[in-house]
Amino acid sequence: MWRPLDAAPTERCYLSASTVHRWLDGAGERAEESIPGQLAGIGELQELGTDGLWAKWKGQVVPVVLLTVDSVSGLIYPSVVAEGLESAELWRQLFERAWEARLNLPALRGPTSDGDQGLLVCVRRALDWVQQQRCVWHLWRSIPSRLSSSANSLWRGC
Repeated sequence: MWRPLDAAPTERCYLSASTVHRWLDGAGERAEESIPGQLAGIGELQELGTDGLWAKWKGQVVPVVLLTVDSVSGLIYPSVVAEGLESAELWRQLFERAWEARLNLPALRGPTSDGDQGLLVCVRRALDWVQQQRCVWHLWRSIPSRLSSSANSLWRGC
């Protein structure tokens, strides 16, 4: 139980990713058992958000993990750890893992992304029926600074 007025604990609590993963798996299994069929169709939505998360490691910015998230429910499909630059093969692995987690890929219509070239190649090769959409935030971020400052002033006026 969380008790903010208690004295700070003297021992540190170490929590590993595998422990959190086990807890989430257990919670999902209990939820599925509690109301039969409540998770049916959750992987059948047609819009996904996709992106790579980056970290600064010893002064270098490196890709760490690729994610895909259901844009409606917020369901996060299994990720892929990127050990180099984002590539079509890593994105293919990501969609393959999402398929194994019951994402209905044939029904997929619109992944939204920052326009990563590896993802675009993957979509062209393996998901050719999909209409890939650029993320508005990433588009705005890529506009040269003089145009973005003008757009920001217009945006504030709304």
